[in-house]
Amino acid sequence: MHYTTLFSAGLLAGLADIATAGYDIQDNYAPSDFFSMFSFFTGSDPTGGLVDYLDQGSAQGAGLLSTTANNVRWGVDSTNQAPGGRSSVRLTSNKPYNGGLFILDVAHMPTGCGTWPAFWLVGPDWPNQGEVDIIEGVNAQQTNEMTLHTGPGCSIESSGGFVGDILNTGCDVTGGDNTGCGINSTSTESYGSGLNGIQGGVYATEWAADYIAIWFFPRGSIPSDIASGNPNPSSWGAPLSKFAGGCSFSGSSSHFKDMNIVFDTTFCGQWAGQDDIFSATCPGKGSCNSYVASNPTAFADAYWEVNSLKVYSSDGGSSSDDSPSPSKPEAPINSIVSQIAAPSVSTWSMAQFQPASTNGPAASPVYSTWSMEQFQPVATPSASPSVVWLSAENFEPAATPSPTSVASAAAQPQAASTTTEERGSTTPLADGQPIPASFFGDGEGGNGSASRERRHRRHAALHRRHARDLVGVAS
Repeated sequence: MHYTTLFSAGLLAGLADIATAGYDIQDNYAPSDFFSMFSFFTGSDPTGGLVDYLDQGSAQGAGLLSTTANNVRWGVDSTNQAPGGRSSVRLTSNKPYNGGLFILDVAHMPTGCGTWPAFWLVGPDWPNQGEVDIIEGVNAQQTNEMTLHTGPGCSIESSGGFVGDILNTGCDVTGGDNTGCGINSTSTESYGSGLNGIQGGVYATEWAADYIAIWFFPRGSIPSDIASGNPNPSSWGAPLSKFAGGCSFSGSSSHFKDMNIVFDTTFCGQWAGQDDIFSATCPGKGSCNSYVASNPTAFADAYWEVNSLKVYSSDGGSSSDDSPSPSKPEAPINSIVSQIAAPSVSTWSMAQFQPASTNGPAASPVYSTWSMEQFQPVATPSASPSVVWLSAENFEPAATPSPTSVASAAAQPQAASTTTEERGSTTPLADGQPIPASFFGDGEGGNGSASRERRHRRHAALHRRHARDLVGVAS
């Protein structure tokens, strides 16, 4: 009982640290653009695997790539003997990142003896700019291992805020041991044949200012906010893994910088090909290299199938190539402003406006719906660009209201019985003047002419304020 209480408290404390900031889409690796947003790595395998990485054209020609409207798929050669290395694909995103929320919907991943698949993030100066292994394993492994590899000075807490099993707390690999700090999933649905058997699911990786957390949601348990494109990690519960503690995750001293997204399928090498590991996980199959080279049909299931990959940023996010958004062009705005005549009167009330066409509301000056399109500008445009504000004062009524229609409106009992305080002033707001509280009356819901007229005045004032904000001062 005491142990359970302590564990729950630690878990809740960890959950409290999960960011609550909203996320906006930054990059969508949609199926139609997917392969164009990656580079095809063609160098020798850094892990010493028995693999031949193909460029895009060669992979396409070999039938290893396919794209549909709903997903992308890429695999390995499952037809030919491969003593020099089995043909495969390794993808590296063209864009690097320095934080964000990475959401992968994966329907199928490579599996089988001799395989070493991985979905990960890595910086250009390894290990000093870090590595984050989100999905990784070898051979017939049944659960996912999530690992960080870094330069000196990085370690993680051994408990709190995650549900996986801690494997190692030291992330520094510069001493020659490439183990890194790892957390293991306990779910057989998180990796390999178990993941493929449920048609996959969603891996979500949050790289925040002071931690990296990874969630996995099986196909039938994907949160609705992910499906709707409005992910909210604070509502997801405890992640599979959360890397936090004595490590820097952001800023100039970060152990993780300018990281690219990588998908990889290699064979054997420094992990999958170790004799003790291969014989333990794939007994009776000889050496890893001989098995991979001589059994092509064993790799028909060694393919990735991805439904979507999206990267979200918090409050604008950050990537190494972020740049300020371009400002709106001035010339078109000034051109528009210069064609609008200067105001011909100093004070307007809503009763002075008439609709711009006979298709509008009835002749009464009190209408239930108004928009700026219902007003006509002064007929003769000014050639001078000196007009500085686009506001309701720039418009003249489409026609002079008749005394009858004005009198008819004034005679309406709702309008006649409404006080000046309720109705608000009909004088336009001066530049920079806040909208008075009386403009908001008793809400938008009234159906009488007084309520409608209050809405009209509020809309006109907001149009003027909005126009000033957009246009500014023309030089």
